[in-house]
Amino acid sequence: MPDKSPCEVIPIEAVAHVLGGQLIKPPQPFHDDYLGDGCQYDAGKDRAGRARFAYAAIAPVSSFETAKSLGPATPIENLGDAAFTIDGEDAQQLWVLLKGRGAIVVAIGDVPNPGGARQLAGHLIAALMK
Repeated sequence: MPDKSPCEVIPIEAVAHVLGGQLIKPPQPFHDDYLGDGCQYDAGKDRAGRARFAYAAIAPVSSFETAKSLGPATPIENLGDAAFTIDGEDAQQLWVLLKGRGAIVVAIGDVPNPGGARQLAGHLIAALMK
């Protein structure tokens, strides 16, 4: 596990870029039994009224396996030891397994942004691999 929380690892500027606007409040740390230790980001709404938010977490490996079994998972090549996207309850989620290190999950909503999720995941992967 990294020495820092996801809120400390992922630069605010990177999140603002991916979400297409400045955050309207500071990143909010959270803990969830399923997702693990994470951080929520809120950039308000876009011109069409869609929420611009993201969250990233360092999740238990068991959650990676559970998420994969919940519905159609789209495999992602060349990312971690295994990776996939799945439609979560609130956003498309990118899950990445790093054997011996844990798993991460990154989600961006309301509009799926797989490239942005991968960019944000890169920060957590780098922190976990130290």
